[in-house]
Amino acid sequence: MALLICPQSSALITTFPPNVNIPPTTTTKEQTSAPTKTIDTKTRKSPSLVIRSTKEHELGDITSLLAAASTDTSTAKKGGIGLSFGNAIQQLRTKAALETQLQHRFKAMEAGRNAASAVRATLVEEGMLHPSQKHDTSYDHVIFDNDMARRLLWSNDSFRSKLQRAVCTCVEKHGWGADYNFHVMPNDSKLLQHAMITAEDASTGSVIGFCEVAMLPVLTTSSFPTSSFDNNGMDESGNGEEEEKEHEELSKSCVPMIANLVTCPNHRRRGIATNLIRAVDRYVRMRWVSGGELGLYVDASNEGALDLYVKEGFIPQGVQCADENRRYYMSRSFR
Repeated sequence: MALLICPQSSALITTFPPNVNIPPTTTTKEQTSAPTKTIDTKTRKSPSLVIRSTKEHELGDITSLLAAASTDTSTAKKGGIGLSFGNAIQQLRTKAALETQLQHRFKAMEAGRNAASAVRATLVEEGMLHPSQKHDTSYDHVIFDNDMARRLLWSNDSFRSKLQRAVCTCVEKHGWGADYNFHVMPNDSKLLQHAMITAEDASTGSVIGFCEVAMLPVLTTSSFPTSSFDNNGMDESGNGEEEEKEHEELSKSCVPMIANLVTCPNHRRRGIATNLIRAVDRYVRMRWVSGGELGLYVDASNEGALDLYVKEGFIPQGVQCADENRRYYMSRSFR
């Protein structure tokens, strides 16, 4: 999987709707990193899942999953097997860097929740919200729609400073720009939408999946005709190559994007990533937007993830080249 596709952070909308209890699911062919040893999934029982907001104490386990997935992908690209000493050191460095960034994002989200709560209290005093709505985060859309509420939110120094730090520690493209002045309220309040989502094994309480969703820019350097892809994400010749056409950036507007989707290696091919994607779809439709598209970036070499995303209705829209790695931008309409 591609690292840190989703890096601006904030948080007015961070409370995932009431815990979504998902009963055991039938096994599906999916994975979110390089192909691993074939396992007979028919003999394994899929776990009961709880899809919910991420908790701060889980970030260590989550970054371990992300770092391991990154190392698996790098090893597969080089045709290697197993984890060398050099890869082990790189995995530790990757984990440390990821944990720092996720911690800053989480703290910005937490500060955003507190700031939004104070704004809702003011809106109640001004008669713009009913007292019963004071603690209901589903009414945070009022903050986005009201100029006074946005100004109150942005006047919160703690939130603004934590958000700035989270953005500045990000290593990839985001909607804020390289030299954004955080003393100035953003014109697009949608940049303040960000969530971290955990898949928990209900029987053990362990984290077995994770993803983020945020408003991110669509940035590509080339596109290709989607008609060249069949249902398996391959072109008509079956070799997975695409016909490219150079062009300007696909779009500079921000759309809801899934990022850092990862599942525990011992729980892959059990529908966890599929359920995370579908939960994100429902959440964004309920709390952020009513239409449009849901997007993501994925390494072009990550065949397992490509297979999953195509099966979930994502269509390759363009190519983004970052360093030596090529990534596809894929999207689908909300369901």
